Amino acid sequence: MVKEEAKSLVESKKFLHEIFEHAAVGVSIVNLEGKWLQVNKKLCKIVGYSKKELLSTGYMKLTHPEDIKKTKEFVKKFSSGKIKYGYLEKRYIHKKKQVVWVFLSVSLVKDSSGKPSYFIVITRDITQRKKAEEELKESEEKYIALFNNAVDAIFIADPITRQIIECNKKAEKLIGYSRNKLLSMRADDLHPKDIRKEAMTGFKKQLEGKSNLEVTEILSKDNKRIPVAISASSININGKEYIQGIFRDITQRKKAEEELKESEE
Repeated sequence: MVKEEAKSLVESKKFLHEIFEHAAVGVSIVNLEGKWLQVNKKLCKIVGYSKKELLSTGYMKLTHPEDIKKTKEFVKKFSSGKIKYGYLEKRYIHKKKQVVWVFLSVSLVKDSSGKPSYFIVITRDITQRKKAEEELKESEEKYIALFNNAVDAIFIADPITRQIIECNKKAEKLIGYSRNKLLSMRADDLHPKDIRKEAMTGFKKQLEGKSNLEVTEILSKDNKRIPVAISASSININGKEYIQGIFRDITQRKKAEEELKESEE
């Protein structure tokens, strides 16, 4: 009976060791001074160091200089008793010197007397996620710059309510209303009442791919009818679909067409 229990205990420990060693995330045991006591293969792969190298040092040695302060503040919360577990995003410096972003799930383990003993740390490599976030941010910043400095008026509206949710500086200049006033309007309100239905129908056809450009008119603040060519498309903002309308003032083109027509008569 004793032999069977001993055998079962050995197998159980072996099983837990296999889970630890082959986990899909970095797993480590760290003492209260920040030195690694145990590390698995995945953690070694994340930071590029061998198990022997990691066990001879502590996580602060690999921590990005700019993240040392916040790491210390995070650990301090455990020692002060404020938290028993927590999460932290930080950077490590890989052995090959590149930056590795990680997400840490940290739990404090206490001994039988209730005294803090060591930390169990789960480490996830989030470098690709951070890279994607940075690329998205750069893309958004470029779009905002292009949006605000575009030579044409741009309106973004809700596809259901047609409420205008954003417009650029050129739109304010073209219509004559302030941004705040335009954001209180619907896309329909941009057009003279007698052609609103026709304009919205043309807008819809563009979104359905049935036409490429709509030539219509908008109404300025001083009730002046302005001929415009509109290009409409659907855009995704934070996972939601919106309508983007690019309005080009074709007043001069229309004037030239009229003058040509008169000269031919």
